[in-house]
Amino acid sequence: MRQRGFTLVEFILVMVLFGILAIFASQFVGIGSRLYADANMLERRMSDVRFSLERLNREVRDAVPGSLRIEDLAGNAALHGPCLRFWPHDSAGRYLDFNHPVSSAVSSATPLLRMTMVEPIASEMPQKDWWAIVNPIPYDENTSLLSNCVAGNCVSKIETVEGTVSGATSLLLDKPFAAHSSGRRVFFSHSQVLYCLKGAELWRAHSDSLDPVVLSLSGSTGELMANNLKNGFFYRESSAFAADAEVGLRFDMTSTDGHVTLDHKMVVWNAP
Repeated sequence: MRQRGFTLVEFILVMVLFGILAIFASQFVGIGSRLYADANMLERRMSDVRFSLERLNREVRDAVPGSLRIEDLAGNAALHGPCLRFWPHDSAGRYLDFNHPVSSAVSSATPLLRMTMVEPIASEMPQKDWWAIVNPIPYDENTSLLSNCVAGNCVSKIETVEGTVSGATSLLLDKPFAAHSSGRRVFFSHSQVLYCLKGAELWRAHSDSLDPVVLSLSGSTGELMANNLKNGFFYRESSAFAADAEVGLRFDMTSTDGHVTLDHKMVVWNAP
Protein backbone atom coordinates (compact mmCIF):
# COMPACT_ATOMS: atom_id res chain seq x y z
CA MET A 1 0.00 0.00 0.00
CA ARG A 2 1.36 3.34 -1.00
CA GLN A 3 2.03 5.94 1.79
CA ARG A 4 1.56 9.60 0.94
CA GLY A 5 3.59 12.42 2.51
CA PHE A 6 2.85 16.14 2.76
CA THR A 7 2.75 18.11 -0.38
CA LEU A 8 4.73 21.34 -0.62
CA VAL A 9 1.53 23.39 -0.47
CA GLU A 10 0.37 21.62 2.68
CA PHE A 11 3.77 22.08 4.30
CA ILE A 12 3.75 25.82 3.51
CA LEU A 13 0.21 26.18 4.92
CA VAL A 14 1.23 24.45 8.16
CA MET A 15 4.27 26.69 8.50
CA VAL A 16 2.14 29.79 7.93
CA LEU A 17 -0.37 28.67 10.58
CA PHE A 18 2.40 27.94 13.07
CA GLY A 19 3.90 31.37 12.33
CA ILE A 20 0.56 33.10 12.97
CA LEU A 21 0.12 31.19 16.25
CA ALA A 22 3.67 32.06 17.30
CA ILE A 23 3.04 35.76 16.63
CA PHE A 24 -0.13 35.77 18.75
CA ALA A 25 1.54 33.76 21.50
CA SER A 26 4.53 36.11 21.63
CA GLN A 27 2.24 39.13 21.77
CA PHE A 28 0.25 37.54 24.59
CA VAL A 29 3.45 36.76 26.54
CA GLY A 30 4.78 40.25 25.81
CA ILE A 31 1.60 41.93 27.09
CA GLY A 32 1.67 39.79 30.23
CA SER A 33 5.33 40.59 30.84
CA ARG A 34 4.73 44.31 30.33
CA LEU A 35 1.74 44.28 32.72
CA TYR A 36 3.83 42.45 35.31
CA ALA A 37 6.74 44.90 34.90
CA ASP A 38 4.39 47.90 35.18
CA ALA A 39 2.69 46.47 38.27
CA ASN A 40 6.07 45.68 39.83
CA MET A 41 7.36 49.20 39.11
CA LEU A 42 4.19 50.78 40.54
CA GLU A 43 4.52 48.62 43.65
CA ARG A 44 8.13 49.76 44.16
CA ARG A 45 7.06 53.37 43.77
CA MET A 46 4.16 52.83 46.18
CA SER A 47 6.60 51.29 48.67
CA ASP A 48 8.79 54.41 48.50
CA VAL A 49 5.73 56.64 48.89
CA ARG A 50 4.46 54.63 51.87
CA PHE A 51 7.82 55.06 53.58
CA SER A 52 7.74 58.82 52.90
CA LEU A 53 4.14 59.16 54.11
CA GLU A 54 4.87 57.18 57.26
CA ARG A 55 7.79 59.46 58.11
CA LEU A 56 5.74 62.57 57.31
CA ASN A 57 2.81 61.27 59.34
CA ARG A 58 4.99 60.57 62.40
CA GLU A 59 6.61 64.00 62.23
CA VAL A 60 3.30 65.84 61.84
CA ARG A 61 1.75 63.76 64.62
CA ASP A 62 4.41 65.01 67.06
CA ALA A 63 4.56 68.59 65.80
CA VAL A 64 3.91 71.63 67.99
CA PRO A 65 0.17 72.37 67.78
CA GLY A 66 -0.62 75.33 65.57
CA SER A 67 2.76 75.23 63.83
CA LEU A 68 1.44 73.53 60.68
CA ARG A 69 1.41 75.98 57.79
CA ILE A 70 0.63 75.25 54.13
CA GLU A 71 2.63 77.36 51.69
CA ASP A 72 3.45 77.85 48.05
CA LEU A 73 7.02 77.36 46.82
CA ALA A 74 7.76 81.05 47.55
CA GLY A 75 6.85 80.62 51.25
CA ASN A 76 3.48 82.40 51.13
CA ALA A 77 0.72 80.92 53.30
CA ALA A 78 -2.21 79.24 51.50
CA LEU A 79 -5.18 76.96 52.15
CA HIS A 80 -3.72 74.49 49.68
CA GLY A 81 -0.25 74.44 48.18
CA PRO A 82 2.83 72.30 47.45
CA CYS A 83 4.61 72.85 50.80
CA LEU A 84 3.96 72.07 54.48
CA ARG A 85 6.01 73.72 57.25
CA PHE A 86 5.89 72.76 60.94
CA TRP A 87 7.90 72.67 64.18
CA PRO A 88 8.80 69.24 65.62
CA HIS A 89 8.41 69.43 69.39
CA ASP A 90 11.52 68.41 71.35
CA SER A 91 9.73 68.04 74.66
CA ALA A 92 6.60 69.11 76.49
CA GLY A 93 5.37 69.45 80.05
CA ARG A 94 3.19 71.39 82.43
CA TYR A 95 4.13 74.72 83.92
CA LEU A 96 3.19 76.10 87.31
CA ASP A 97 3.51 79.80 86.51
CA PHE A 98 5.25 82.26 84.18
CA ASN A 99 5.93 85.95 83.42
CA HIS A 100 7.71 86.65 86.74
CA PRO A 101 10.47 89.28 86.20
CA VAL A 102 13.89 88.30 87.48
CA SER A 103 14.87 90.80 90.20
CA SER A 104 18.44 91.21 88.96
CA ALA A 105 17.23 92.04 85.47
CA VAL A 106 14.26 94.34 86.22
CA SER A 107 16.29 97.42 85.32
CA SER A 108 17.41 95.90 82.02
CA ALA A 109 15.91 97.14 78.76
CA THR A 110 14.60 93.62 78.13
CA PRO A 111 14.17 91.97 81.55
CA LEU A 112 14.14 88.20 81.65
CA LEU A 113 11.01 86.43 82.83
CA ARG A 114 10.89 83.25 84.89
CA MET A 115 8.77 80.22 84.04
CA THR A 116 8.41 77.50 86.67
CA MET A 117 7.38 74.07 85.44
CA VAL A 118 7.03 70.54 86.75
CA GLU A 119 10.44 68.87 86.45
CA PRO A 120 10.60 66.91 83.18
CA ILE A 121 12.49 63.66 82.79
CA ALA A 122 16.19 64.07 82.03
CA SER A 123 15.87 63.19 78.33
CA GLU A 124 13.22 65.92 77.83
CA MET A 125 14.87 68.70 79.82
CA PRO A 126 14.60 71.95 77.76
CA GLN A 127 17.85 73.58 76.66
CA LYS A 128 19.16 77.11 76.23
CA ASP A 129 18.11 78.69 72.91
CA TRP A 130 15.09 76.41 72.58
CA TRP A 131 11.69 78.06 72.28
CA ALA A 132 8.89 77.65 74.80
CA ILE A 133 5.39 77.72 73.32
CA VAL A 134 2.23 78.24 75.41
CA ASN A 135 -1.36 78.30 74.10
CA PRO A 136 -0.26 77.91 70.43
CA ILE A 137 -3.42 78.81 68.55
CA PRO A 138 -2.45 80.75 65.41
CA TYR A 139 -4.25 83.98 64.63
CA ASP A 140 -5.06 82.67 61.13
CA GLU A 141 -3.58 80.51 58.39
CA ASN A 142 -1.49 83.44 57.11
CA THR A 143 0.57 83.96 60.28
CA SER A 144 3.29 81.98 62.00
CA LEU A 145 3.25 81.33 65.75
CA LEU A 146 6.31 83.58 65.89
CA SER A 147 4.25 86.47 64.54
CA ASN A 148 1.16 86.21 66.69
CA CYS A 149 -1.41 83.90 68.24
CA VAL A 150 -5.10 84.45 68.92
CA ALA A 151 -4.42 85.63 72.49
CA GLY A 152 -1.16 87.45 71.61
CA ASN A 153 2.45 86.35 72.00
CA CYS A 154 2.77 82.61 72.57
CA VAL A 155 6.48 81.96 71.85
CA SER A 156 9.46 82.88 74.03
CA LYS A 157 13.14 81.95 73.78
CA ILE A 158 14.94 80.21 76.66
CA GLU A 159 17.91 82.33 77.77
CA THR A 160 18.86 80.32 80.87
CA VAL A 161 17.92 77.00 82.45
CA GLU A 162 18.25 77.84 86.16
CA GLY A 163 17.90 74.31 87.45
CA THR A 164 15.54 72.14 89.49
CA VAL A 165 14.55 72.52 93.15
CA SER A 166 11.96 70.37 94.95
CA GLY A 167 10.60 68.92 91.70
CA ALA A 168 10.20 72.29 89.94
CA THR A 169 12.40 73.51 87.07
CA SER A 170 12.95 77.24 86.46
CA LEU A 171 13.62 78.78 83.04
CA LEU A 172 14.45 82.36 82.15
CA LEU A 173 12.70 83.54 78.99
CA ASP A 174 13.05 86.66 76.85
CA LYS A 175 9.36 87.51 76.25
CA PRO A 176 6.13 87.40 78.27
CA PHE A 177 3.31 85.09 77.28
CA ALA A 178 -0.01 86.76 76.55
CA ALA A 179 -2.31 84.08 78.00
CA HIS A 180 -2.33 80.83 79.95
CA SER A 181 -2.98 77.48 78.35
CA SER A 182 -6.17 75.81 79.59
CA GLY A 183 -4.18 72.77 80.70
CA ARG A 184 -1.05 74.73 81.60
CA ARG A 185 0.84 72.86 78.90
CA VAL A 186 4.11 74.09 77.45
CA PHE A 187 5.86 72.80 74.34
CA PHE A 188 9.53 73.20 73.44
CA SER A 189 11.06 73.29 69.98
CA HIS A 190 14.25 74.53 68.36
CA SER A 191 13.84 73.51 64.71
CA GLN A 192 11.48 73.43 61.76
CA VAL A 193 10.78 71.00 58.92
CA LEU A 194 9.58 71.75 55.41
CA TYR A 195 8.06 69.22 53.00
CA CYS A 196 7.55 70.36 49.40
CA LEU A 197 6.24 68.79 46.22
CA LYS A 198 8.47 70.08 43.43
CA GLY A 199 7.45 68.84 40.01
CA ALA A 200 7.13 65.06 40.35
CA GLU A 201 9.20 64.81 43.57
CA LEU A 202 8.60 65.11 47.32
CA TRP A 203 11.45 66.84 49.18
CA ARG A 204 12.19 67.33 52.88
CA ALA A 205 14.36 70.04 54.45
CA HIS A 206 15.30 70.75 58.10
CA SER A 207 16.69 73.77 59.94
CA ASP A 208 17.76 74.44 63.53
CA SER A 209 15.92 77.75 63.46
CA LEU A 210 12.25 78.67 63.73
CA ASP A 211 12.63 81.65 61.39
CA PRO A 212 10.65 80.77 58.21
CA VAL A 213 13.07 82.80 56.06
CA VAL A 214 15.96 80.52 57.02
CA LEU A 215 14.43 77.39 55.48
CA SER A 216 13.30 77.03 51.87
CA LEU A 217 13.60 74.61 48.97
CA SER A 218 14.33 77.24 46.37
CA GLY A 219 17.89 75.92 46.01
CA SER A 220 19.28 72.40 45.82
CA THR A 221 19.18 71.74 49.58
CA GLY A 222 16.93 69.06 50.96
CA GLU A 223 16.39 65.31 50.98
CA LEU A 224 14.51 63.52 48.20
CA MET A 225 11.72 61.41 49.73
CA ALA A 226 9.71 60.17 46.71
CA ASN A 227 9.41 60.74 42.97
CA ASN A 228 7.11 59.99 40.01
CA LEU A 229 4.31 61.99 41.65
CA LYS A 230 1.84 64.21 39.82
CA ASN A 231 -0.60 67.00 40.68
CA GLY A 232 0.29 66.92 44.37
CA PHE A 233 -0.63 69.45 47.05
CA PHE A 234 -1.27 69.85 50.78
CA TYR A 235 -4.69 71.17 51.75
CA ARG A 236 -7.16 72.00 54.51
CA GLU A 237 -10.94 71.72 54.37
CA SER A 238 -12.65 73.84 57.00
CA SER A 239 -15.84 71.77 56.82
CA ALA A 240 -14.07 68.46 57.46
CA PHE A 241 -10.79 69.23 59.24
CA ALA A 242 -9.94 70.68 62.63
CA ALA A 243 -8.36 73.93 61.49
CA ASP A 244 -5.13 73.77 63.49
CA ALA A 245 -4.71 70.03 63.99
CA GLU A 246 -5.39 68.33 60.65
CA VAL A 247 -3.99 68.61 57.15
CA GLY A 248 -4.38 66.52 54.00
CA LEU A 249 -2.02 65.50 51.21
CA ARG A 250 -3.32 64.54 47.76
CA PHE A 251 -1.29 63.42 44.75
CA ASP A 252 -1.26 61.01 41.81
CA MET A 253 1.16 58.13 41.24
CA THR A 254 1.91 57.83 37.52
CA SER A 255 2.53 54.67 35.48
CA THR A 256 2.63 53.78 31.80
CA ASP A 257 -1.05 52.74 31.80
CA GLY A 258 -2.53 55.44 34.00
CA HIS A 259 -2.32 56.79 37.55
CA VAL A 260 -3.41 56.10 41.11
CA THR A 261 -4.76 58.93 43.25
CA LEU A 262 -3.82 58.96 46.94
CA ASP A 263 -5.49 61.11 49.60
CA HIS A 264 -3.75 61.08 52.98
CA LYS A 265 -4.92 62.81 56.17
CA MET A 266 -2.54 63.71 59.03
CA VAL A 267 -3.42 64.72 62.59
CA VAL A 268 -1.43 66.48 65.32
CA TRP A 269 -1.84 64.44 68.49
CA ASN A 270 -0.83 67.18 70.91
CA ALA A 271 -3.44 69.73 69.80
CA PRO A 272 -4.78 71.72 72.78
